[in-house]
Order: sequence, then C-alpha cells, then structure tokens
Amino acid sequence: MQCGDFRDGTPDVNEQDPTHIFSTPGRYQVTLKATDQQNGYTCGYSKTLNIQKPIPFWKEVLPQ
Repeated sequence: MQCGDFRDGTPDVNEQDPTHIFSTPGRYQVTLKATDQQNGYTCGYSKTLNIQKPIPFWKEVLPQ
C-alpha cells in the first residue's frame, strides 16, 4: 500500500500508485510512503516539486 501527502491542503491518499493534479503553481513538498502489508515495513521518500503554469498552445495562422 502506498500513501501520498501532497501538502497543498488536499487530504492524504491511501491507494496504490497515487496521482495528483496541483491547482495552483508553487513549490510543494510531496511525500510518498510505501508499506509492506505482509510484514508492516515502511519506506518513505520526500521531494520538493516546483509546479509552473503550462506553456500556452500556439497555432500559427497563415495571412490571407
């Protein structure tokens, strides 16, 4: 089982292969913790992510 803590005010998730979409740009400390259900061993990893606005889509239009 994996647990994700995205530190942006959303509840923690307790699911395998958690995914998350950040609603606003910024720096976020993200933590993922995996637990071995058979023996109860846990392992965690944290990383700071810098979320930026997406690059706008540009479509070139030929002059008429």
